[in-house]
Amino acid sequence: MTDTAESWRRAHAALVAVVERSPDITALLADDGTVEYGSHALETMLGRWPQGLLGRPFAALVHLELTERGELDAPYVITWEGSVCDERTVGDGFWSGLGTSGDGGQGTSNDWLRRLAPRAAALVAVGTCGAWGGVPSGKGNPTGAMGVGAFLGDEYRSAAGLPVVNVPGCAPLGDNYTERPPSPGAEPAGAATGV
Repeated sequence: MTDTAESWRRAHAALVAVVERSPDITALLADDGTVEYGSHALETMLGRWPQGLLGRPFAALVHLELTERGELDAPYVITWEGSVCDERTVGDGFWSGLGTSGDGGQGTSNDWLRRLAPRAAALVAVGTCGAWGGVPSGKGNPTGAMGVGAFLGDEYRSAAGLPVVNVPGCAPLGDNYTERPPSPGAEPAGAATGV
């Protein structure tokens, strides 16, 4: 084995070990959007390995339409990491696709954020990009990137009366997010905007 091949093998093994030991769920999707790999954290979080996950379209696992219509039995929290691109600036196409639109065409992250935010118990913008737009929001960026709060507007309040909860950081630390979960009803509206 060449030194380069051996180096590559060791780096790959180290990456796999990190992903497998991480408490965060990691999923890899194939080009057609089907789940190709799911980390062991899925089993840890769900208490069992989710049978039938591999090979299924990821979009089938995310019930955006049921959530939007309020047909789920529990409140939900939206966690948004990354800036929000202004889809009006793209012309043909989109900056960030997600699922389908109401008419069955390609949906965008913007569409779903706008549709799901009103019923969310809380909306958490993670990282400097999610909170304020970060580097992508700099002058001259063609995406028109912005933070979640700027996208939804200053008047936005979740179903529990909370504004967007910002957990800034570049890169955001997981502990910052888990130490500062939104607690609807525990604080007056507006108190959760800073961290």
